[in-house]
Amino acid sequence: MGKRPFIIGIGGATSSCGKTSVAVALLKALTSGAPLATERDGTFEARESSAAHPLPADSYPSHVTHHPLLLTLKRWGAIKYTKTFLYASVTDDHRILGEEGKDTARLLKAGAEDVLWVRSSPSDIAEVLPMATERLSHLDGIIVEGNSAIEFLSPDIIIFITGSTQKGAKPSARPVLRKAHILVVPGDTRAPSDAALRNTAAGSLVRQAPVVLRTGPLQEGLDERFAQELIMAIDGMLQPDRIEQLLRERSADGRITCQSARQIAEELSVPYSEVGKTANALNIKIRACELGCF
Repeated sequence: MGKRPFIIGIGGATSSCGKTSVAVALLKALTSGAPLATERDGTFEARESSAAHPLPADSYPSHVTHHPLLLTLKRWGAIKYTKTFLYASVTDDHRILGEEGKDTARLLKAGAEDVLWVRSSPSDIAEVLPMATERLSHLDGIIVEGNSAIEFLSPDIIIFITGSTQKGAKPSARPVLRKAHILVVPGDTRAPSDAALRNTAAGSLVRQAPVVLRTGPLQEGLDERFAQELIMAIDGMLQPDRIEQLLRERSADGRITCQSARQIAEELSVPYSEVGKTANALNIKIRACELGCF
């Protein structure tokens, strides 16, 4: 996943839309060490979108537990970015970060190994943020909060929280929404429909998000189920690159054995057909196929 830590950016329409709640839920799931169970009533949840589109169990390897690539990253940290026009600073003192009521305290309690509180003006962000990420370079992954930080760092995955409406959205929100991989729509049963969202200030940008996840009010906290859905959504975005990487590594002269191709599917807990489709796209022939998997 690259030499730098894997970075997940969490931005939002407003300052209090629930970015820290999403970060806390993710950190708890990522640092718990528990795999994600995917078998339910003879079907497996589709990673491409959501549980609304199950795939037949026999299209998967015979695994009852899924281990997303994200869960192979064991050590996680977090950066909380606050825009200020007074001074620039990077705070790593746990006595300050752990003070009751601070967002940074919630991140530490959720399992972040190290947390940094970065404060800077827009003009200083280019100097301060690289310093912060360098301090956390010993970790496997970093969760970054803040629209301006996301714009500068270009995270591997960007999560955008809409709130229940786009009215009053911060100017920094629109550029982040354009780049978002996952759109989180919080709210109760009165949450706006997809059609309503497209009529907001964000307009046509919403439909560009590859995955839309709806949840309850973020201020009330997020359950384990939501965190798992979020990880599975991210995993679905990472899998194609990983499949391609392993096929290239294990093939020779444009060919790979059926056994090796099956092993890739089993290692990644993906359908055999996904490995077959990627092999076809790369013009890699699967030879000696004995079971008709490809």
